[in-house]
Amino acid sequence: NNVDKPAELRYATNWSGSWQIVEIGDDLMETAYWGNSSLALGAGGEVHVSFYGRDKNLCYATNSSGMWQVFVIDSEGDVGRDNSIALDSDGYIHMSYRDHANDVLKYATNRSGAWEALEIDTALVGGTSVVTDSEGYVHIVYSSEDYELRYATNRPPEE
Repeated sequence: NNVDKPAELRYATNWSGSWQIVEIGDDLMETAYWGNSSLALGAGGEVHVSFYGRDKNLCYATNSSGMWQVFVIDSEGDVGRDNSIALDSDGYIHMSYRDHANDVLKYATNRSGAWEALEIDTALVGGTSVVTDSEGYVHIVYSSEDYELRYATNRPPEE
């Protein structure tokens, strides 16, 4: 890969019955794709993608409006590596990702109607994966600085 020319962000789908490769918003990609990405599908087939942008930001792309839109979600430092995306049953977005400069697990969501980013753990080395359960609780698995597999959730403990 030529470091002066970021990679194009694409996704492949066989939604129509045959495989198609779709380039995501070339003219919208001021952020340009630079690192790993994750994909989730909405109930109506709309595509939601989280990715690590060229400017070391957590970025989000979607075609939910019928046209591709690209947003920078978190730009505080070198953030967005090791990202994962999930949608809950109400269609809200949930992303887990890494603040590389500080080795912090972060989480972003638009559940309140506006994007919000939170620090979850300060001992992250890499690799995150996020899912939501049928009740809307968020579950994140990740590896810690001592290479242990860790789990974080906002689900209250069972009594």
